[in-house]
Amino acid sequence: MQASLDGDAAGCERLLRRRRPPSSAVLHKVDAWGCTALHAAAKAGAAAVAEILIRHGGSLSARDAWDETPLHFAAREGQHEVCRLLLDSNAQVNLQNADGQTPLVLAAEAGHEMVCEMLLQHGAGAGDLDDSEIPPLLSRLLLLALIGDGQNEAGGGGDSEADFSNESSDRED
Repeated sequence: MQASLDGDAAGCERLLRRRRPPSSAVLHKVDAWGCTALHAAAKAGAAAVAEILIRHGGSLSARDAWDETPLHFAAREGQHEVCRLLLDSNAQVNLQNADGQTPLVLAAEAGHEMVCEMLLQHGAGAGDLDDSEIPPLLSRLLLLALIGDGQNEAGGGGDSEADFSNESSDRED
């Protein structure tokens, strides 16, 4: 676990290679709060360590005492590279923690816009939260996505505004 916290990819790799099988001894060991080494790597932004842990069978859906997965940790901390790695490894994007929050909601509450955009591209949602509980950043991103979709459906994307200005300037008074 300490190698994960320290971001020590080489130390993590050595430890996993020494164990037979590695998954039972190191990968699924939990601390007092139920966190695995992958949780620690995700929180610390140690993408190289997270990649090693995943390659050796670290659980993407392991839950801590608050029902949070490594993706919840990475999203809350704004760890863009680790989030991408977890998503590319097929981490479940819409699992809710004990408070009903998805990784997307945690990222939005913490103000991590790039992480929110990435999660949205992977189909993330806000879980069971009602509209009044959705963080302002997430509301803004969802509104922008709706506006963008509406412009694309109307044809021409953002060109409609230019068309209106040309139309009005061509009028004779």
